[in-house]
Amino acid sequence: MSPVSILLILLSSSQSGLGSVVIKQYEYFAFPRNWHRAQSECRSNGYSDLATIHSESDIDQGLVDGFYAWIGLERLHGGWTWIDGQRNRLDNWGEHPGQREDVVIIYSKNQKFYGVSWNSYFFFICQTVVGGIYQYKFIPQSKTRHNAQEYCREAFDDLAVTMDMNSVNASVQQRDFPVWVGLRRDGQRWSWQLGSSGYSRWALNQPGNVNDCASVFALSKELATYDCSQASLPYLCMRENVVVVKETKTWEEARDRCQALGYQLLSVQPGDDLQKVRGYVLAADTQKVWTGLRFLAGRWFWSDRAAVSDGHLPQCPNVTQRCGALAKSGGGGLETLDCTEKLNFLCYSLP
Repeated sequence: MSPVSILLILLSSSQSGLGSVVIKQYEYFAFPRNWHRAQSECRSNGYSDLATIHSESDIDQGLVDGFYAWIGLERLHGGWTWIDGQRNRLDNWGEHPGQREDVVIIYSKNQKFYGVSWNSYFFFICQTVVGGIYQYKFIPQSKTRHNAQEYCREAFDDLAVTMDMNSVNASVQQRDFPVWVGLRRDGQRWSWQLGSSGYSRWALNQPGNVNDCASVFALSKELATYDCSQASLPYLCMRENVVVVKETKTWEEARDRCQALGYQLLSVQPGDDLQKVRGYVLAADTQKVWTGLRFLAGRWFWSDRAAVSDGHLPQCPNVTQRCGALAKSGGGGLETLDCTEKLNFLCYSLP
């Protein structure tokens, strides 16, 4: 397409302004999965992937606060009985268990009971009795019901018995626990499944050399590793609408390639959106990446027909400096380049 044709399109439907166009949403899922299944479920449910964490606020945005945990309630002789032999009198089932579900977990957010199978993996709550008072200890480790009870009996007294609502409340207070994110080791290198991030707040003695998949703790925001296949953890998914295409193209070739992929070259105004796309820029193979910024007939435009609000752009750029890119180095702002340079590029879908 010629520059004149591009200009006619731009002038015919130019938008007066552009609000935030970069979508980056996080959603938390409390029911535990292994890392591979968590990633698969993120993708199959319309999310881009397991989450890439750029800052602590990303974790808070995902509302990571609820967990499932084993307690000491099981089906015995046709009825629900606590492991100390007392019959359960609490009627706070989230849903009534089926015939094959003989043991119970509790969900911290609604304090309801759910029947599950023995071989599922969950966190668990242990108890000890001091001076006739029940004390509870939340263990953020992923274990089967049998292994969880073994752990509690070795380190405390047993799995938690919560005979009344006061003890239920005490057992599921806000806790710190790990949640799968999209950070994984490939050989000796840790990398995010989607984009790039400098977030590296590892817990003490982490990451180590044993496990290859990473989690982030809900409260401390620290990263820790677990076995990708054996550990079952809650998980955090991310939905975004920006992709970095690691092909080297001229500006016009990049625009056409984005359109062929069902996207557009990225329009990104100064401010929050520029910060949000820094991770994509850093993930590129070239030192600079094309955006949708173009100068034609005395005006700067975005290729999606939105007006440009960056007052730092030259009003009359050199004829070889009329396309906009973002650089890995420097302040990360927009730069003007020769449109025939060949770079990676950023595409996005309209929100």
